[in-house]
Formats: sequence, C-alpha cells, structure tokens
Amino acid sequence: MSRMRSGILLALCALVASSVSVARAGWSDAEYGRQVGRLEARVSAMSPARGSVPGYAVLRNGRFVYIRNDNRVMLPASLQKLLTTTAAIVKFGPDHRFATRVAAAAPIQDGTIAGAMTLVGGGDPTLSTQAFTPRYRRDSPTGKISAISFVPTIELLADGLVKNLGLRRIEGDLIADESIFDSHRWQRGWQSSYQRGDIDVGNLSGLTVNLGLGDPQGKSVSSSPALLAATYLRDALKARGVTITGSVKMGKAANGAVEITRITSVTLREIVGWTNRWSVNYPAEMLLKGLGARFGGAGTTAAGVAVLKQALASKKVDVRTLVVEDGSGLSTLNRASPRVLATVLALMLSMKDARGAALRDSLPVAGRAGSLLHRMTDWPTGGNLRGKTGLLRGVRALAGWVVSRDGAVATYVALYNNVRNAGTMTAVHDAFGRGLARIPA
Repeated sequence: MSRMRSGILLALCALVASSVSVARAGWSDAEYGRQVGRLEARVSAMSPARGSVPGYAVLRNGRFVYIRNDNRVMLPASLQKLLTTTAAIVKFGPDHRFATRVAAAAPIQDGTIAGAMTLVGGGDPTLSTQAFTPRYRRDSPTGKISAISFVPTIELLADGLVKNLGLRRIEGDLIADESIFDSHRWQRGWQSSYQRGDIDVGNLSGLTVNLGLGDPQGKSVSSSPALLAATYLRDALKARGVTITGSVKMGKAANGAVEITRITSVTLREIVGWTNRWSVNYPAEMLLKGLGARFGGAGTTAAGVAVLKQALASKKVDVRTLVVEDGSGLSTLNRASPRVLATVLALMLSMKDARGAALRDSLPVAGRAGSLLHRMTDWPTGGNLRGKTGLLRGVRALAGWVVSRDGAVATYVALYNNVRNAGTMTAVHDAFGRGLARIPA
C-alpha cells in the first residue's frame, strides 16, 4: 500500500472516529433545534429573503426539532413532484413499465393488416423519435450523460413491425388512440408563458411523443401529441417500405382488436429518478393522470389527485390541507404545508423496501448530476446533502435531508413564498444547507 493511500485511510478513520465522538457528546434534539433556529434566522435575514414568507420544518430522529410556519399552506412549486412521485411509486411499484401498443382487428397475415391499425397510448411519458433523443442528455461531473438508460422510439416500434413481424401493407387507416387519458392538454393554474421561449411543459395526452413538443428541437408545442405520434409512425413505416392505403386520424381501437406488438418504457424507478433529479415537469403530469387511469377509474387529473391523496394517506400522511391541481408544481393553485412535505420526505427515508430505495435515490445530490450539480459542491454538503429544488415566480424551495456532523440525519423543508426575485434565493438555500450539515458545531 502506498504512503498516499495509507494517509487517505488514516484520514478517513480519523473522520469516522471524530463523528463517533461528536455523536457521543450527547447533543439533544432540543439543542439541535435551537441551532437550526439560529441558522434559519440568519439565512432568512439575508437580503434576497427579506420581505418573503418563510416556511420551515426540520426533523431529527423522527421528531420535529424546528418549525416556522410549518402548518401554513404555501405554494410548493416543484416540491409538488415529491407528492406525485411518492404516490406513483407506492401505487405502481418501482418496476412498473408503461406500454405503447399496436392493435388491429386481426394479426398480420402474409405481411398485410386487413383494415385499420391503431397506435394505442399507455401514458408513457418517454416515447420519442430518434431525432429527439439527444434532448435527454444532461450535464454531470464527468460530462454529458443520459437522463434515462433507454428511450422507446417510434423508429424502434416500426422496426419491430417490419423486421420482426414482416409488415408490408396496411389496408386501412392508421389511428391514434389517446383514450387512456382525457383530452385536456393543460392543468388549472398554468400560465401561458410556460409554453413560450424555453418551454417548461408540452401538451398532455395519453399517447404522446417527444414530451408533447412539436419538433425534435423542442422549440414548439404539439396541439395533438397523439396525432403527431401516429404521423411519425406512418413516416417511419413508409421509410421502411410499408404501404398504407388510408390516412392518419384520431380514434379508438376497435372492439375485439388484438395486440400485434408493443414498446415499453424504462422502469418507473428510472422515470421517477429522471423526474426528480432534473425536475422535469412533463413526466410528473403524465404520472398523475396515469394514477387516475390505473387506480381511479379515469385518466383525468381529478381522478389522479384522488388516488394520490389516498396513497399518501395510507402511509399516514395528513392530506387534509393539500390542494393538488397538477403533478409537477407549475400550477399557481397548488398548496402544501412544510410539515406535510417534511412528512413525505420522512416517509421516503422510513420505507425499507424497493419503493423507498427508488424514492431516496431520485432526489438530487449536491455536486452530482441533477439540479444541484453546481450547488453546495464543497464539504460538508457535496455528496452528502440531498435536496429537491423548487422555482416559480415568487417561490423558491429546497427540501430533502443531510447527514449532520454527529451522524444523525436531518430532514428539512425550506420553502419561501412572496419572494421578490426567486433567482437570487439560491444563496439563501445554499447557506442553510451548508449550515445544517455543520450542526452541531
């Protein structure tokens, strides 16, 4: 073993020993809470936070040790994704995959489908075209990485039909079936600015392509994602020599139609990781409607909200004050209290099965790939603090957990409403995160 490696190991052993000695020093939850209170007072007095409404809830050893406006219902911004993704993992399970199916009245015979062929949406937020897949690349400490390991594409679906099943001719129309969800493209409380410039969210559909956007560059929004998906499939089939005698149109699969083939998403574990780690709005909206379609009797936002509340309530989360209008947090009508959000985080930490692991792994880590890539990268937060970010006009939030110097896990929600400039609040939250990681100090 080299002298350098020996030095590193000795340093690590000293750090562990130091942490143990600090933990044995007998820091009480009450004293810990007092230190958090002094920290919160300092950061809330910083210039960007002045005049705003702060909401804080900090847990340690399963107990609230510091609270401020913890029961106040506030606009949560993207902390809403914590509610949506937790409910989705609880109900679907982390290994669930969403399927987009191709159906027809009869199987392919002699390379021909006699009649219409239907592309049936299954609520998969990841179905894309090959030209769109570079948009899933994200920054990381080692360069660009893929946000999800596999992107189901229209071209792969076409290859399956042509190369694997021998399709050469469709004697009828190509139908786009989005009926798993309703046809509402927006959510209550969304602003028109979300679809201008750097687009925050595309139009919703049970059969969607390219995150509801209208072009591979993501510079426009599709008015009908389902029709666009079927059009892309038609073009891909024609490029592979398939003749289609009819046109592309909206509709539903005929009664008795049989599934010819399908393409599936990655697991929900990966979709939730993608959603939370980079705070992506579109999959969160699809998951909310998907909850309604699978467990609530209808692919609507209202049905999804009912399932979301039921799922959280089954895990002892008090949902009585929750106001849920969308899955991503873009709606200006959402309301949640810091206490409820902290309870959801504590639930993530307490779940000992694969569901809990999927949720814990989905939160961004300071200095790692995700929305905290360039934040709090140094000791003691880098690689240690996890935090879901939230940003909306007048709102800035950070919520997650960090291992303190005494080895205890501190779960925190730091949520500000009525801020003058949400962009300048980064310094406030980073100061809080670093300070929390240093307690007791």
